[in-house]
Order: sequence, then structure tokens, then C-alpha cells
Amino acid sequence: MRRRVLALLLLAGCDQVFGLERDPSENACPGTYAPIENAPYLYRLDDRLLDWQAAADECRGDTVAHITHLVVFDDTTDLVAVQSALLGGMPPFVYVHVGYARDASAAPLERASFRSVIDTEVYAPLWNVSEPDNHMQRGETIVALGAASKLVDSAPRTPSHFICACDQQVANKTFEVE
Repeated sequence: MRRRVLALLLLAGCDQVFGLERDPSENACPGTYAPIENAPYLYRLDDRLLDWQAAADECRGDTVAHITHLVVFDDTTDLVAVQSALLGGMPPFVYVHVGYARDASAAPLERASFRSVIDTEVYAPLWNVSEPDNHMQRGETIVALGAASKLVDSAPRTPSHFICACDQQVANKTFEVE
């Protein structure tokens, strides 16, 4: 009997079995997010200066269902579209937090050590030439996007602006960045 109930829950989901109604607004992107031409989702640039973890928490907290998170790029077209639209007028030395990191205990110079907040690999062409380089030797465990460069590894406590995305995917990957 227990197996049948468990199977029913797994197949149908608790909402359907117990007649629970989900609020459709839980899966809606906030009105503060906007589309960008040639980019597949909705985005917002936050101009507050926060460390990476605080920025990740801010983005994730924009929706009850946590379908918002630091931006993760599907490919270089997506990266260039978002970079041009949101960072185009900024000086080249400006960097923003994006949704990639590695655990502090992971190999620092291996691209495979870095994952996205939605637990996907970092698409190799998104990295700037010679990155990740762990240049600061203090543990560059998070990833930033420059106004004039691709992805670079950076220190987690560096305060930066950040870009959030709403793509209906839950940010389920956590990191120990320090």
C-alpha cells in the first residue's frame, strides 16, 4: 500500500493528489525584469554594490518560486546581447556579478570546477582569454562579466553591481565560495 501511495505522489505530484492550487503568480517574472533583444529571458541590472553571495540571494529572492537568479548565459549571443544592453555605456573596467562560481576547495584553474547557480557547466567560449586565472591567489571563486570582456574569475567579497535573470529555472546549486 505504501508503494502505491508513494508512486501516486511521484507520478501525480502533491498538488494534484491533495487538490492544492498553485498561485500562477509564483511562476511569473517580476515586472522589474525586462526583455533584451537577442536574449531569451527577462533581465534586470541592479546598481547596488554587493558581494557575490548577497547578490545571488537578492536575485533568488525576487520570486516566491525562486525562478530568478544571477544571470546564466546560454551562449555567446546571449552574453553579448545582455552585455551590450545593460553594460554598453559603462567604462571598460566595470564588472558585474553573474551566476557562476566554484567551491573554495575545487581546483582554481580548471574551467570544469565552475558551475552555474542552476547547476550547469560554464559554456567554454564564454570565458575571457586565459581565464580562469586565479590571479589574486586569494581564491577567485566567483565569476564576473566585464563591460568590455567576457567572463573572468574574481574574489567573492568584491562588491559589484549584478545582473539577475528570470528564466523559470530554480537556482538550486549552492557554493562555499570562501
